[in-house]
Amino acid sequence: MSLRRCINCATSLAGDFTKSRTAFQRLPQQLTLSTSQFTRLPTLCPSPNRPRLFTTCIPKPSLPPQPSSKEPATSKAERTLKRFWKKVSVKFNPPSAEVQPHYTVLLDNRPLKTPGGSILRVPHDRPLLASLISHEWNEAKVLKPHTLPFTSLTARAIDGLTLEEDRKKVCSDLLKYFQTDTICFHEDHPPALVRLQKERWDPLLDWIRNEFKVQVKTFQDLLGNNQTLETLEVFSKHLSNLHPIDLAAFERGVLTTKSFMIPVALLSGHLTVEQAAQAAEVEVASQIERWGEVEDSHDVDHADLRRQLGSVSCASKVGKSGTVV
Repeated sequence: MSLRRCINCATSLAGDFTKSRTAFQRLPQQLTLSTSQFTRLPTLCPSPNRPRLFTTCIPKPSLPPQPSSKEPATSKAERTLKRFWKKVSVKFNPPSAEVQPHYTVLLDNRPLKTPGGSILRVPHDRPLLASLISHEWNEAKVLKPHTLPFTSLTARAIDGLTLEEDRKKVCSDLLKYFQTDTICFHEDHPPALVRLQKERWDPLLDWIRNEFKVQVKTFQDLLGNNQTLETLEVFSKHLSNLHPIDLAAFERGVLTTKSFMIPVALLSGHLTVEQAAQAAEVEVASQIERWGEVEDSHDVDHADLRRQLGSVSCASKVGKSGTVV
């Protein structure tokens, strides 16, 4: 049985060897190319009139970087934001069938417009606001947001706080700041912070309680604290009665101080700009007393806080005579 198996294996190997030898004999024929086939191949060094099949692998010499003739984006932005007007003026517009009497600020006899495309109309009982807007455009050399605080505030009132639906949403968002108002969270250490809280926050809280006849609670824990619904309803009604410009000013005051009650007192005339700023920076003032002032940080924040609150005060507290009340 084993002998027959060996014979079969030898026969199979002989057949495979015969096939391999036949294939090897045919290989030169497959590799041989006729003269006509060879002449049809593109040359590796083509003439100028013949298309190239391969590109050379020799690297090109690197050239030094050339100065770009394209203007940088920052320079272009600064150039487009430069002053393009020559004359600034204020115009009183009498009432018409469509609009109430108002002031407009003219740049080269063209009315100033809001980012939304509406004409920036200042109510007729706020001539000082119109004058302040005119003044900041008259002094501006480059258009930057921080150089136009009164323009941006008035534009915010026109574009975002005119429709009742927009007003309700803004008022709802502002009331959330009252639930987490900075001046309602008191600490019992360090001593400098405790002293500043008593000096700057306690009198303000007492005035809020007496002026609006509401209960305002103070807390020492961060979680699980809520003011009463009656107090929220009082301040919700207070916000709903504000003119769009006053509401825009109040919104800026809240976002600047991170407090709801400091802008209430500022717009009501109870606090001056300096007093409101001091109430808003109690924590920072206590840190400065302990560790000292950081240059180019605390001093910049100090000035910016008063600039923002100054625009809030001037834009909102304007009487019909044009004087700040």
